[in-house]
Amino acid sequence: MRGRLRRCIGLLLLALPSVASAQALPDASAAGAVFQRMQQLCAADDGKAWGVSLCGPVLLVDPASRQFVASIDGADTALERDGPVFRGRLPDNVPVANTAVGWNGRT
Repeated sequence: MRGRLRRCIGLLLLALPSVASAQALPDASAAGAVFQRMQQLCAADDGKAWGVSLCGPVLLVDPASRQFVASIDGADTALERDGPVFRGRLPDNVPVANTAVGWNGRT
């Protein structure tokens, strides 16, 4: 079970409130700071809270436009670099939800 959870919990989609795209996603600097803080907290927890590490790639997605900010580049297809983060549009066949999903060569 732990091995399966480790594979499944990697890419966390955080659905943001449905507002205008220009206002929904943070700028590159703010998103980079959020991703850095998330990594610090995750490393400090070291899997204690859930029994497995939740560290992994993160997407912040605006569900209305499907535009996202990512913590790392895509594996299969490169994403648009914006300072410390990556941007793009999530394909229609990828669910927007607070869960782990597989997309662009990553989980």
